[in-house]
Amino acid sequence: MKVKLNVFLSSQEFIVINDITPIIDLNLYMRKDQLYKDVIKKQNIRKLISLTSKEQKEEINKIKATPMEKKYIFNPGLIYEFSIYVDDNKTDEEKYEIIRCFIDNNKKALNGKQIIVEKSLLISDNRKIESLLNNLYGYNNVYVTLDGEDNLIHLSKLKRIVNKIDALVSKVNGVTSPFEKAMYAYDLVRDRTYKKSTSKDLSVSRSLSHVLFEDEIVCLGFANIYNCVLQKLGIKSEVCYLESATYSKPGHVRNIMYIKDNKYGIEGVYFSDPTFDSKRNDNYFLYSYKYFCKPYDFFKEEDYINEYEWLFDDFEELFNKYIESGLSSFEITDLKMLSHYLSLLNKLAIFIDNKGIVKFPNPGTTKDEFNKKIEKYRSLFNASISAEKFLKALEIVRKQEYLSNPQKYPYGVSSFGEIFCHSNFKFDYMTKEEKLLSAIFDERREISSPSKKFCSYVDDTGFAKESEEIRLVNVLKNLISKKKGKY
Repeated sequence: MKVKLNVFLSSQEFIVINDITPIIDLNLYMRKDQLYKDVIKKQNIRKLISLTSKEQKEEINKIKATPMEKKYIFNPGLIYEFSIYVDDNKTDEEKYEIIRCFIDNNKKALNGKQIIVEKSLLISDNRKIESLLNNLYGYNNVYVTLDGEDNLIHLSKLKRIVNKIDALVSKVNGVTSPFEKAMYAYDLVRDRTYKKSTSKDLSVSRSLSHVLFEDEIVCLGFANIYNCVLQKLGIKSEVCYLESATYSKPGHVRNIMYIKDNKYGIEGVYFSDPTFDSKRNDNYFLYSYKYFCKPYDFFKEEDYINEYEWLFDDFEELFNKYIESGLSSFEITDLKMLSHYLSLLNKLAIFIDNKGIVKFPNPGTTKDEFNKKIEKYRSLFNASISAEKFLKALEIVRKQEYLSNPQKYPYGVSSFGEIFCHSNFKFDYMTKEEKLLSAIFDERREISSPSKKFCSYVDDTGFAKESEEIRLVNVLKNLISKKKGKY
């Protein structure tokens, strides 16, 4: 048996034992200037026990009654992992300074032990990461858990990951709107070839610490990188896990994001799949955005399902029953299912509105309020982005990409036309012929092929004129450079 110690650095002093399993979870509250080796001594442990609550004393007395278990508590050598916490009222800078002080005072006792200082770190926690590295970088046994990683991350590895993500983010330059940033980042992340690893370690080709620096990458690796870049760009994003609808194939992972972009009049929750749109053997992938920023219904008919499908399709009646009648209306077997979907709904509400909408065990909302929220979320999940908005953003993004690397990025009216035809965005725009038929039959009728409709749109609006001028200037520059090279 081993002891997992949670050290809470505070002005209080007491001890709490959570659990008796193959690993004892021991919570120790102590001051930062105290020496761990002194606090953990048997007599001090008993002193701390005397300061704790009656309920905790009863739990501890149960453990003390067993000699075999008692020796594990008082044997520091059995402790293999430290998780260190600081009072929540401290700033990040104060928090890590306190932890650094504790580590410095207890170097000998902590030598060889894993010290965990963060349990839920996001790559977008810029100030927290900066304070963390400023205070604790250089210690050889300090670790964090990072979103997108299966294993604990050493601070040296954390710094490499942050620098790599920041380098990708820095390339998203010259664009200002959230939709443009999401598109530019999409091009950067999917510029990789899907490659499975032969290793038995499942984190290889999936975790950030590997896929950012090695060749192997699969769907979870693509999604983890894109998720981090989007979060760094200030776009709400999550990794979305999917199951096979028929259980005939492995699961899949893509990204879900909430975009509110006043420049294009876009607001919605969209799914993107950089794996499906990723590079094959050449740069032709840049002609397709088939799986970029698509609404919920676009992916719904595919071979994969996600939890939001059940949320919107099957559980509205269940939620309303809960709001009207409370928990008393449910059988015990249904409560677990209800709890799961309430949790999912609140997760979605926090994703969009930064706060949950349903409480447990009491709903805390009326049926009308609840239905209004559900209708809002359903509309956001199905808020399609028109071809006009897509093309306008594409022109801006591709201009920056083209200027950085003209040989790589397809640019200009003909390229935009081909990209449109391979990207599954629908025009609100109608050709003259379609307008005439719509007027006659009083309904919307699309009779033009995608390529014909794009050409009509260019002729009617003058779309992408600047791109042709930029391409011409670039061609002339290249010709002049070649001529100078001959003399």
